[in-house]
Amino acid sequence: MMTDQLDALERMLERRITARASVASRPVDAAAIARAAIATTPPRRLFGNGVLPMRASFAWVVVLTLLVAAVAGGAVLVGALLRAPAPPLSLLAIGSSGGFLFANADGSDPRQVTNDGPYFVPQWSADGTMVATTAVIGDEGNMLTIFGADGARLARIPGVTDLRWSPVADALAISGFPEPWLQVLSPGRGSSGEAAAGVRSLSLPPQSRRILGFDWAPDGRRLAVAIVTGADPDARPTLWLVPADGGPAEAVPGDGRLPTSFPAWSPDGHRIAVMTDRCDGDRDCPSIVRILDADTGVRRAEVEQVWEPATVRWSPDGTMLAVDALMPDDSALRQQREVFVYTLADNAVRRMTDTPGGRTWLVGWAPDGASLLVSREVGPTGAREAWQIDAASGAGRLLADDAYGVALQPLP
Repeated sequence: MMTDQLDALERMLERRITARASVASRPVDAAAIARAAIATTPPRRLFGNGVLPMRASFAWVVVLTLLVAAVAGGAVLVGALLRAPAPPLSLLAIGSSGGFLFANADGSDPRQVTNDGPYFVPQWSADGTMVATTAVIGDEGNMLTIFGADGARLARIPGVTDLRWSPVADALAISGFPEPWLQVLSPGRGSSGEAAAGVRSLSLPPQSRRILGFDWAPDGRRLAVAIVTGADPDARPTLWLVPADGGPAEAVPGDGRLPTSFPAWSPDGHRIAVMTDRCDGDRDCPSIVRILDADTGVRRAEVEQVWEPATVRWSPDGTMLAVDALMPDDSALRQQREVFVYTLADNAVRRMTDTPGGRTWLVGWAPDGASLLVSREVGPTGAREAWQIDAASGAGRLLADDAYGVALQPLP
């Protein structure tokens, strides 16, 4: 009986050593060492019990092998920890009434970058190295400011009212009024670290009088621009494609010739969402979101469930549109601006926010497309909070209690 128990113990220990050694260190076969030591060690006698099949020297083999395995395993673990980089953390850019700030992605640990302003909706460059925002700076009026991710100020340009980063390059399209103009700015740092920028003006159609929104094509080669043209004082904006290299603008045919404003180009490059009159030109008719073919201007879909949109943004995968708008089907909520998500596959609209007695404005999508960033009006003073809304569940999280807009840094 004793011999059977000792044989079982020997087998159990050998299995444990083998398993431990195989995990800890492949180059050192600890189990083979243990087996060889057991086989070659002469038997020892115990008092009154005859020969012990498990040789006494096996004890030091067990100890030695476990030490080798532990040291090798620890070295592997420590080496893996040293080699594995820490995951990058996205910055949250915040434009507030009291200045411009960076914070952690969840809004914690806000860091003041500048205390002038107020600053409005920030936008990150495609590579996440720069963030641009407009502000009202003292008597200078609207001012574009570009910051590096380290907080350094790279550029400041007066008179800018709208901006969009190119999705493929460090190029920023900017515009202003009252005289219409559209430029592409290439901000950055010179060889010695100082701010540097190149600017080129884009060609607008003849008799352009006002720009009402623009957006880049996904390939960065042209922009969709809503422009009021002609001498008619009652003229409405129509849709044009403006090459980013400065070539001549081309009118979008079809429904692009109807009143359209604030275009948003789909991520696949085939569609452009615009705000347009529900009744195709009737000023007394509420505006809706319409989706056009980017090349032909043919109407592909309409979002008629909500009226008077202010901001429209495509989800990163192009399957949804987020929009802030009014609710026409409920008279009690007609002045309550909320954020909605429209799914193209089933033509369905989901309400994502609820702001009784107030308004919520869409800022945009988080880079991963899993959540929305919104700005919520708080109280009668017009103060705003920034929230992150889960696109699937509608659950919300407060990011900043003083924010006209926020933007999450895209990571490589």
